[in-house]
Amino acid sequence: MPDLVVRDAAGSELGQIAQWLMEEAERDPFFRQSARGGLRGWLFRRVVVPRYLRSGAETWALEQEGQLTGFAVVEPRGQVLHIAEAVVRPGFDRIGLIQAVIRRAEAVARDREYDYIRTSPMGSTEEEMAPYRAAGLELLDYYLWAYTGQARAAEVRREVTLRPLPGGKALERRLFYLRRELEASQVAGRELVEASLLPNRPPTHRAYEVERGGQPIGYYAPRPNERGDGVLTLVISLLPAYWGSELEVGLVADLVASMGRGQPVPLRVLLSTTAHCEKADAGFAALGLQRQVDIRPVFYKRMAS
Repeated sequence: MPDLVVRDAAGSELGQIAQWLMEEAERDPFFRQSARGGLRGWLFRRVVVPRYLRSGAETWALEQEGQLTGFAVVEPRGQVLHIAEAVVRPGFDRIGLIQAVIRRAEAVARDREYDYIRTSPMGSTEEEMAPYRAAGLELLDYYLWAYTGQARAAEVRREVTLRPLPGGKALERRLFYLRRELEASQVAGRELVEASLLPNRPPTHRAYEVERGGQPIGYYAPRPNERGDGVLTLVISLLPAYWGSELEVGLVADLVASMGRGQPVPLRVLLSTTAHCEKADAGFAALGLQRQVDIRPVFYKRMAS
């Protein structure tokens, strides 16, 4: 078996690791949006990332047979130890090295009495998720899925009103509907979601409260080109009674009609739990949308009772 080592990174290695981190981060559409070229990109590469690796997180070096082959970045977040990145360079034992990172993270979490470890691989293919499954981590059922495709408009009655929400109120109402959805879906690991994954800032795009008959029933937020790929993203959270309903399908169909003017629209719809998705599958499929695991699925393990 190859000699695999996970150790604290030396100061002299941080420059190389910073370069590798930037290369890996370019795969993340949210990072690409926030670290474009010009002054902002320069600051990320020369100031933000090196400072983060030195003092904002723990940086681990990965070795195979004495050769530097990758890195891991680990952040404490309250009672959660977050493996923010675990990257192995091509040609080396990715599964073995990532499992070694997870074993060290578990040891650190037990020693420092963290409740959870969590991590999010950059990709969502079975190959990319395999090391985490093999290490005994579980997929967290929270924004795990995305519906994507060239969405078609459809004639669907919905009889609702969309009331604009100002920033602070939008965050408050989004949290309200997310918690209702987590409760109704009986999501395992809900304490982890509450501790480190719920949104904590007002949205940067317009958001609306869905009302029917004057009563609030959900949260609705279209986000044009959110990931820099030309796709319209829609975040929607309705009360459980409306999951998969004609009303929910109609909200999506109306958005497509208004944006596409009769033509199909590249669309991504995000629902926060599998229970919601299972009720929405058929209606969204009729619009041309198919469900798949979204980018950066969350894996986790509970460390304390």
